[in-house]
Amino acid sequence: MALVFALSRPSLGGLFKGMVSGKPEVIMILVDRSASMGAKIGEQNRLERALEVMIDSAKAYGKGVRLVVMEHTDKGPREVGGGVGALANVISKEVTDTAADIPGMLEESAVWFEENSPGIGEIWVASDMQSSNWNPSASERWSKLSTKLEGLSQSVRVRLLSMGEEVPENVSVRIVSAARQRIAERTDLVLKLEFGREDQRSAEVELAVFVEGKENAETIKLEGETYIHEFRYPLRKGEQSGWGYVELVDKEDGNPKDNSAYFVYGEPIKAQTAVVGNPELFATKFLKLAAAPDSSNTNQVSKVVSPTSLETIDWTDYAMVLWQGKLPEASEAEKLTDYVKAGGLVVCFPEEKNDDVRFNGLGWGAFKKFEADGKEFGNWQELVAAEKEQEQLGFRITSYTDNEGPLQKTEEGLYLPVGDLRVNQRKAIMGDGAIQASFEDGVPWLMSKAVGKGQVVFCGTQPSDKWSSLTEGLVLVPMLQRMLSEGEAMMSGRFAQGRILSCGVDQASEGERWVPEEAGSNEVKDFNSQAGIYRMGQRVVAVNRPSGEDITPRLEDGKVGELFGEVPVALVQDKSSEGGGGDFKEIWQWFLVAMALALLIEGILILPKGADERVEIQTAASGKVSFKEGA
Repeated sequence: MALVFALSRPSLGGLFKGMVSGKPEVIMILVDRSASMGAKIGEQNRLERALEVMIDSAKAYGKGVRLVVMEHTDKGPREVGGGVGALANVISKEVTDTAADIPGMLEESAVWFEENSPGIGEIWVASDMQSSNWNPSASERWSKLSTKLEGLSQSVRVRLLSMGEEVPENVSVRIVSAARQRIAERTDLVLKLEFGREDQRSAEVELAVFVEGKENAETIKLEGETYIHEFRYPLRKGEQSGWGYVELVDKEDGNPKDNSAYFVYGEPIKAQTAVVGNPELFATKFLKLAAAPDSSNTNQVSKVVSPTSLETIDWTDYAMVLWQGKLPEASEAEKLTDYVKAGGLVVCFPEEKNDDVRFNGLGWGAFKKFEADGKEFGNWQELVAAEKEQEQLGFRITSYTDNEGPLQKTEEGLYLPVGDLRVNQRKAIMGDGAIQASFEDGVPWLMSKAVGKGQVVFCGTQPSDKWSSLTEGLVLVPMLQRMLSEGEAMMSGRFAQGRILSCGVDQASEGERWVPEEAGSNEVKDFNSQAGIYRMGQRVVAVNRPSGEDITPRLEDGKVGELFGEVPVALVQDKSSEGGGGDFKEIWQWFLVAMALALLIEGILILPKGADERVEIQTAASGKVSFKEGA
């Protein structure tokens, strides 16, 4: 048995450290070249380290193993001709500005194994375990994937090299929004940036902001893991459009791929809001006013749309949609969902009637009126009139996010008076969105959910006296204004023309030729995989890495097995920065040595121990064998 085991050439090290494995017939190598793989670990980045380990591991198997490769930018797997010697030449070592879809790559791998029906196979994955690339919340997708892998006619196991070492010194920067703002005779560029990092301690970073070809040096003090800062730069009079970029001065902060972000800006556009609801209701009229409170500002307008005339509406004309009443269904819901996925923003407000409809996983729960000592109130003003000293009646909002989002503090550090709202009637919000604000009893008041590039937001009360004091406008108006700017900053409104794009997601169409626009840039850049400013004719766009490639939570190693179900998964943590992470050894040689030692020891044990125990074998003349014991 030992000889048989040794002939199977078991291995230890590389992707197989701490485990024993026989030789597969085919190895599928999945390569993650996403932006986060540019993080430095020692002298190498994560991608370089991953390729080194996988190539060395493949070499240890020798000849006779089919090698198949799929980079995350490929449309499908491709077989490597020339064996392991050619492996280093067919895999790109360049980190892209795109995001990887790990489950998508595994799905393509499963299809390849199904169509080609090789023998025993292995899938090798090296990943920094960034949660956004693994999409662990897509439980149904993972369930189908694991079922398909389990159901293959041949045995397929997965080997995962986890490269999720923290890079505490790394800082990422991205563009939240870039917009022109006219103040009297002056026009400013308002630039909002978000910084991310793994270290929560206060720190200062130096930033270079390039606007109209001029470099502006900035020093920012960061607080917490996420920090948002707004800059204003005066633009030259008559300047109608332009572009720029920001970059961290410290190029050695851990990952150079998240140190830059690009932006474009154009003429102020008309930011339109559609208010869907009964035109006769006060809540509908008030939402129209709150969405565009300044009638003299012709660049910000709102329009009431009756629920009976939705068929003729083109949602892409609007930066934001306010939905008052019964949630959309069937074809209406599909059209509105397409708008959201493209970057639109839909904010829903309730009505008293029951509504069992779900819109993108969110919906309305139980309707409830506030009571005090068994007494109900007709409106929020009656609540105030009944209040005693230092008492606040109604459903109190006691928890909300004030550092970002629609309820964040003002530029002067002032809080919105969310806690002072009087809510007389409410509807519970159901679904798996992010809670932005909640009542004292834990019921959500404001919930948002990302859908594609856009958002769906539910508010648990409506702006009418019968329901709440949102009619005062002190919370609702700034809340909607911030949402409106977010709607513009997504693919809706200003960016419906494709001005700010997501690298790898918004790809060039067939026949389009985009040329890099940055001054002094002589390098050839790929529109589909590299961030930057690009021009095609008169159209100029900014392409940035997806936000999920910034510093985001990582998938815990222990969760990996749950995703794969019954599929065999071997996980190895790469600790190259600590040394000794990549030595690969074939342990079949050890078993041959051990077997030889075992035979030698066995031979020694059966030797006679002394003269008294000697046995002589003699042959008599008769040909018979006789035994003679020693004296």
